[in-house]
Amino acid sequence: VELPLALPVIIAGIRTAAVEVIASATIAYLIGIGGLGYFIFAGLPLSRYDLLLVGAIPVAILAFTAELLLSAVQRSFHYQ
Repeated sequence: VELPLALPVIIAGIRTAAVEVIASATIAYLIGIGGLGYFIFAGLPLSRYDLLLVGAIPVAILAFTAELLLSAVQRSFHYQ
């Protein structure tokens, strides 16, 4: 297998992994590590949707930004 032929699959895996890492950092709050999920999990039991959104909006922006940047990287490669 040549690297140029495998590059689309490798970059697609990196894109998927980047979004999964952001999701895992959000859930890490549940095991006491802290992280991005503090406001989400603090707002849920209290029905404080303002707290929930303070946590959810940055997480969504991070995931969307990572996806956009890595898709731009993927498009910058010319496969043959």
